[in-house]
Amino acid sequence: MKAQDSDRIYRIYHLHFISTNNPYTMNRFVALFAAPLLSFHFISTNNPYTMNTRFIAADTLQKLMVLVGLALYYINY
Repeated sequence: MKAQDSDRIYRIYHLHFISTNNPYTMNRFVALFAAPLLSFHFISTNNPYTMNTRFIAADTLQKLMVLVGLALYYINY
């Protein structure tokens, strides 16, 4: 989501602490506060022993594909 869209959403909810002329502020807020907080909440409440094994396999496969893609990119460039 672009910072401009995020800023529009905040104006919809009447939180006028970020101006539309300053998307840097929104990006900084997301990078320093929102993303780490939501990541911590997800990680702390997740129980990997109750997860579906197909989901874990798909997640592992996806990460391996990204790793192979990055390795191929690194080798070619």
